[in-house]
Amino acid sequence: MVKLNSISHTYNSDILSHPVTALKNINFEILPNKITGFLGANGAGKTTCIKILLKLIRPSSGEVEYHPSMGRSLFEINQNIGYMPERAYYYPALKGQEFIFYMGQLSRMKRADITAGIKKWAPIVGLHEEALKRSIRTYSKGMLQRLGLLVTVLHDPQFIILDEPASGLDPVGRKEVKDLLVRLHSEGKTILFTTHIVSDIEDICHNVIFLKNREIFFNGKLEDIIQSGISNYFQISYLDSNKKLISQKIEKSQKNKMIAELQSNNFEIYSLTPIQKSLEEVIFDV
Repeated sequence: MVKLNSISHTYNSDILSHPVTALKNINFEILPNKITGFLGANGAGKTTCIKILLKLIRPSSGEVEYHPSMGRSLFEINQNIGYMPERAYYYPALKGQEFIFYMGQLSRMKRADITAGIKKWAPIVGLHEEALKRSIRTYSKGMLQRLGLLVTVLHDPQFIILDEPASGLDPVGRKEVKDLLVRLHSEGKTILFTTHIVSDIEDICHNVIFLKNREIFFNGKLEDIIQSGISNYFQISYLDSNKKLISQKIEKSQKNKMIAELQSNNFEIYSLTPIQKSLEEVIFDV
């Protein structure tokens, strides 16, 4: 879908005492029809990467390569992208429905298609008819997030980029966002989203890109980065002579000895499982 080839970027400014390196030789590919999680601490370079993906800024070196199916011109490519920034601006004087029509017209949508889009997506993102008729200045943070999600997908883009889409939402709202992303994926969309809620990435992502200190630390399948968190311990469960189930943690080096002892005492081994860290634990260790 899109590749970043040897992207580096340095900020220069009259107010900075020296240039600031934002990205260092970034290479990755967003695969089509996949949900990719974009991880990294604040300041790791995620937002700069997204701005370069959107061609809002030019990298100091390297290039962004879009698949021909996205279009040949910058206008055609932009028509096939849906983007919701972390800090989006919504015109407070407009009603929700007025803002949606405004954004749809910017994407050169016909009024009938905008109306159909509202009918389809408003219930899915949790914006009901009463809310759409209200002024945006009355919206809560969660309602603004829902409005942003709606206008992001309104023009039926191929590639969707979401920067902290679950920010400010309660657990129910977060689940609704994840359900929306899964639905968009089922409709053939390619999705890149950033989040600090690592469990959300575990729930729905196929691939993970992890930036550390403005460089690629990991780029690959979700299961591969989770596998990297396998520890040197096992959880063994067995039935003793009284048929009582006992479970204990053992070091990998003691595994074979423990199994031999249990078998010599005619204890039935119920399970032997390597202890694996969650993605959140792996990220925290890094």
